[in-house]
Amino acid sequence: MEMKDPFDLTGRVALITGASSHGIGNESAKVLAEHGAKVFLTARREDKLQKAVEEIEAAGASAAYRVTDVSSEEDCKVAIEECVATFGRLDIMVLSAGISGLSVSGGLETAFDTDNWRKVLGVNLDGVMFMIKHGWEECAKNDVGAIIPVASLAAWKA
Repeated sequence: MEMKDPFDLTGRVALITGASSHGIGNESAKVLAEHGAKVFLTARREDKLQKAVEEIEAAGASAAYRVTDVSSEEDCKVAIEECVATFGRLDIMVLSAGISGLSVSGGLETAFDTDNWRKVLGVNLDGVMFMIKHGWEECAKNDVGAIIPVASLAAWKA
């Protein structure tokens, strides 16, 4: 007797932010795709997005991408619209895009620079709000929606 996958996501569509690096977003996309979801990847680096989509498609799943800067409200809105245009719906959002002050600035000398601070807030806070603002209604349409904001373990370090 064949066991049904208790995590079957066949027919569902997931949009994942921060999906280009081999971190939380990329791995989330792979897991969702393994369980049958069509995945729409967003991030800033097109070459890495292309590679991630190729890996997912090579495993037999459906994937697409859009280069997106989540600190831009317009980029978030367009990414959601393109996801729905591509796959016909949106059920799941994994909001995992994130940066640290040190990764943006390149070191302690500029880590507390005001422009650097604004970039961190733009990605880590504004990006989550923009995606939810423009995506929650799509996620709610089919009564199966899930919005999952993610933070890394780096959030626990000062």
